[in-house]
This record gives sequence, C-alpha cells and structure tokens, in this order.
Amino acid sequence: MSKTIITGVLAFVIGLLVAFFWVQQTQVKPLNDKLEAFKNKPQPPPCAQWETLQDGTKVLKVWEKMGPDWPQIAVLQLSNDLYKEFNKEPSTFLNTRKIYPKDVQPRGTLAPAMSVPKTYTGSWLLACVHHQTSPYACGGLAADDLSAKLSEQPH
Repeated sequence: MSKTIITGVLAFVIGLLVAFFWVQQTQVKPLNDKLEAFKNKPQPPPCAQWETLQDGTKVLKVWEKMGPDWPQIAVLQLSNDLYKEFNKEPSTFLNTRKIYPKDVQPRGTLAPAMSVPKTYTGSWLLACVHHQTSPYACGGLAADDLSAKLSEQPH
C-alpha cells in the first residue's frame, strides 16, 4: 500500500510540476510579446534644441524634431543688429543662414513688429513659417518686452 501511496504522491507532484511549468510558459510568452511590442513602439520625439549660428542667430527648427513636416516652423532669436539686417531682406537672411533646407521665395509676408519704440535696442524673437511651395511668413516681437510682460503675469 505504501508503494501505491508513494507512486500516487510522485504522480501528483509530477503533475503539479508539469502544470506549473505549463502555466509559466503560457504566461511568459504574452509578457515577452508585450515587451517586444513596447521595444518596437515609436518613442516620443525629443524636444527641439536651439542651434546657435556663427553670427549669433539662434534657431529652433521645430519641424525637425517635433513636427509637422509642413509647414516648416522656425523660431529665431536675434540681436537688434541682426533684426535690422533681417528686416532689410528677410528671404536673403533666411536663405544665407540655411534656416530651411529649401530656399524661401524672395516674396514673403513679414508682419510688422508690435509697438516698439524706435530707440529699442534689445533682442528679438521671430516665428517664421515656410510652406511647401516656398513662400514664407514671419512675425516678430521684442523679446525683452515679452520677458518683462511675462514676469508681470501672476503665476
């Protein structure tokens, strides 16, 4: 009788081990599949970084890292002297500095800066949009004035 009990207990233990390993295998595969799916999931795009050009122009090429591909949006930080140069011929300014991979057309839209005294000598912040057919539109504002207004706002 003891041999029968021992055989039964061994069969039961072997059955438990087989069931345990079978359950482990059926649970591990879905977890591995989920892990692979997570690894292959597109990661969020990194934030765009400011690029400083040789002349001191700072450019944030939004479309390169954050999208969308079109229109291509760039934000520029310019000194007062660079802003004056930009205002003379915006398309030449944008094209010579290779702000966009494709040159912009000579005719574009330049929104006048918001009311800024003629004596203003601070820095400027411009947002420029370049469309697939190469027209552009830019608008700017006095960055120092913006900083002052933002610091006045309650947080």
